[in-house]
Amino acid sequence: MYGTQFPNDFPPMPEGFMEAVQADPGGFADAMGGGMEAMEAHMEANPGDMDGAMQAMGDAMEGPMGDMGISPEMFDAAGDTFGAIAGPAMEGMPADASPADMADCMGSCLEHAMPEGMDMPPEMGPMFDGMAETFADAGMGPHDMGAEMGPDMPPEFTPGDPTSFPEGDYGPADMGPPMGDMGGCEGDMAGCHGDMTGGTGDMTGCVGDMTGCEGDMGAVTGDMGPVTGDMSGVCGDVTGCEGDMSAMVGDCSMVAGDMTGCAGDMTNIAGDMGPVTGDCSAMSGDVTGMEGDMTGCSGDMTGCTGDMSAVAGDMTDFAGDCGAAAPADFGPVADAPPVPPMDAFDTASPEFASPEMTEARAEVNDAAVVNDEGQI
Repeated sequence: MYGTQFPNDFPPMPEGFMEAVQADPGGFADAMGGGMEAMEAHMEANPGDMDGAMQAMGDAMEGPMGDMGISPEMFDAAGDTFGAIAGPAMEGMPADASPADMADCMGSCLEHAMPEGMDMPPEMGPMFDGMAETFADAGMGPHDMGAEMGPDMPPEFTPGDPTSFPEGDYGPADMGPPMGDMGGCEGDMAGCHGDMTGGTGDMTGCVGDMTGCEGDMGAVTGDMGPVTGDMSGVCGDVTGCEGDMSAMVGDCSMVAGDMTGCAGDMTNIAGDMGPVTGDCSAMSGDVTGMEGDMTGCSGDMTGCTGDMSAVAGDMTDFAGDCGAAAPADFGPVADAPPVPPMDAFDTASPEFASPEMTEARAEVNDAAVVNDEGQI
């Protein structure tokens, strides 16, 4: 889950809170739903007033929570616990995380906060789905909500960068030890969970769910949770990557997004691969803003945008929306022959060498030099 990190030290849930939730999970979900409706209505009427929106949410929930035996003080304490976990976790997500990803993150945060041996009621899933949709409808992403929910983060932390969490203070959720055939695995597997059958090599530096990963992981680090496939030719930090990486080789440290459908050497590529497919071996640069099948494209793609499915050739000297130019083969741009500035001169004519024509050519060539065009 995007390298989400949770605080290792956080205030415990107030005594009796989770017991009350488990006794009537449907009632709790309904109360939260009513609170979210009140919050959304306040934000629509008062854009930007998050403090007021949270107050409106609390006011709407106070009665139903009281009926469940949850006092305002208990609810506030539970909110502090949840915020201490969910705030940093959501700030560690990508800024463009979907509502479904936000809901999944919040569910994991509640599981992280619950007393050992207690299962999260299934009604909480749809509740978090509704909360995430409400946030998204209000134009609030995970970083906005994380900053609102949780404590101030240290200055060295960068939202969206899970590697910038202070070392020792945060870590992945404890999902239990890994399982499966680990005969070919070695190294520190403390942050790994899931079925590691098929994996080989040094797992030190890998975290997350290894289910579905196979091959030599010796050169791979980062969050394997959303990643599957044969990682034998992959190296670098794959945090932020997801999908089947079987057809890829090279250093994937600078890429993110769903790699399913991509192939080739990713060593010099950066950016979001989510909308991109095809053989990326001959490409380099930042592919953010591009989509479609990149097979046939080569060169530095930095600055290009649009659907590249029908585009081929060396894109090094291009920028902007190349999708609008398709279908096209941009070819070896650097070797393209110069184009004469005009075709009015007939070089076969005896008049071409006349003083008048020579003077005219000089004027045209002077303009061509200024405009970096071909000369005659």
